[in-house]
Amino acid sequence: MAMTSVYRALLELGTLSANHAGHDGRPARARERGGGAMRATDLMNAEPRTIDIDATIAEALEAFDVSGQRVLPVLSEGRVVGLLCSRDVRRMLGGLAAASERTLGVVLSLPISDFHAAEGRTVFPEMNVRAVLRRIMDEQLPELPVVARKTGALLGLITSERVLAAAREGWV
Repeated sequence: MAMTSVYRALLELGTLSANHAGHDGRPARARERGGGAMRATDLMNAEPRTIDIDATIAEALEAFDVSGQRVLPVLSEGRVVGLLCSRDVRRMLGGLAAASERTLGVVLSLPISDFHAAEGRTVFPEMNVRAVLRRIMDEQLPELPVVARKTGALLGLITSERVLAAAREGWV
């Protein structure tokens, strides 16, 4: 089953919001704020690896390898201005397999500003799990940045795996 089909199937299951009487599997942040529906802030990694808009493709590859993230929020002056996906970078580099060493060196020194996706692919901290799942499905990305609604400042990164796990546990 394709990933998009999995997302759609989970969204269509209205029974995912079942009551877990006597069981509280919510993350600590949800318990600390007094319960209720889980939000993006309850599931996010509050310290994701980021990359500056002026960084090179080579620096991005290193950041992907070190962090294990599949998406890097691209920052300019502390604001998220886009996303860089490892699959896109690796696909582009895979097409250069037969290229000369010099050509590959030139490509690796290019700024990521030539490759990152436009801004707008974000979620907000107060969004509930169902809304985050819908956004991840719509964007077809494995991870999305959580940003402050008013300032656009990066607060964290949320993964599709964490959102799907929350949905399976009934926190939608």
